[in-house]
Amino acid sequence: MGSEKRDSVILHLEDFEDLDELTNAEAGKLIKAILAYVSTGVLPENLGVQAKTMFRYIRRHIDRDKASYDETCRKRAAAGKLGGRPKKDADEKQNKAKKANGFSEKQKNPDHEPEPDPDPDPEPEPDPEPEPVAPSADGPGDGVASGLGDEERIQFLRTMLRLFDAGALTDAEDKDRYAEELRELEGGI
Repeated sequence: MGSEKRDSVILHLEDFEDLDELTNAEAGKLIKAILAYVSTGVLPENLGVQAKTMFRYIRRHIDRDKASYDETCRKRAAAGKLGGRPKKDADEKQNKAKKANGFSEKQKNPDHEPEPDPDPDPEPEPDPEPEPVAPSADGPGDGVASGLGDEERIQFLRTMLRLFDAGALTDAEDKDRYAEELRELEGGI
């Protein structure tokens, strides 16, 4: 095992299955021998036959665990020598501090002038809502759709009633008004 001083050890319970066969004095000597071996690397000399046999099994586990730990340390040291992630320079840290948490790398920063719009021809604004049409003197209507011909208006009213039936629309007064208008229009056709 080497003479490096260690401050901990892993003990496997399976190594202590026969501990009850030792006297308390022998068990105490075994524990002291384990601790001395771990901290100094010195093999015990004053153990009885059973305790010495148990110590050999325990020592194999201690040595195996230490070798595994040393290999892990060696691999980590080698990986550390590769340098890991590159360090960020001061400008990059400063820019990151100015960015808002989350969303986009292209967020606008109030400390800087806004960037010009790359698209010189913006999309035209959508047409505004059509102005309501006054109801015709010859029949009922709801404004916007009442400028339609009778067939188109019937189609519109049927669509609206299907939306009510599907639960997409819920105003009972509108539903009644649409149903009444549809009955009147269908009666006239």
